[in-house]
Amino acid sequence: MKNQYFKKLFLVFFLLLSFVCKVEADTVDPMLNNEDLVKGQQYFVNNNFSNAILEFNKVIKVYPNNSDLYVIRGICYSKQKNYSKSFSDYNKAIQLNSKNNLAYYNRGLLKVSLANYKDAIEDFYCTTKINPNNYKAYYNRSSFKVVIKDYKGALEDCNMAIKLKPNDSAPYYNRGYIYYLMGNNKSALLDYNKAKILAKTTDKQLYRNCVSSINSLTK
Repeated sequence: MKNQYFKKLFLVFFLLLSFVCKVEADTVDPMLNNEDLVKGQQYFVNNNFSNAILEFNKVIKVYPNNSDLYVIRGICYSKQKNYSKSFSDYNKAIQLNSKNNLAYYNRGLLKVSLANYKDAIEDFYCTTKINPNNYKAYYNRSSFKVVIKDYKGALEDCNMAIKLKPNDSAPYYNRGYIYYLMGNNKSALLDYNKAKILAKTTDKQLYRNCVSSINSLTK
């Protein structure tokens, strides 16, 4: 029962973190000075994905070989749960630029939403190969390696996430859970306590999760 409780708590937590997709400021080539692009980005920020897609369609007609544009439109389709079109755009982005790490990363997230964890992990590997400093890719890859019970691999990725962001509470919490699954309750408690300290003023939900996990291990 205790194992099931931890598993449920962990899955809810990392899934909430994993599906936060944002268009980063440097996603699109700044040389693209296009009015429709600006409108599309505004619609995106306001969660109006239908109109965002219409604007991005216009921009893609002008710049059909710009890989980043397909990534942004793919995210819009994903938000609408139009997964086939989203896949198509991510694949097109990769076809145009095989080193577009955001295309691999967002395609990985899409595969996760379809419970295709092994293929998602492969996309996160592509992401980190292109950009070894992509914290989110290590963090997510660690989370989904837990799902397929690759605890050793999950631990390695969590360690890398912590190395890149040592003051972020989330990977410490995840690593604590991994240690718990590996039967190392002492290390699990150390990480839960570290995560609790870091999350106290920054993430109330994670802080509560840490308290619950610590209490369950120390009963």
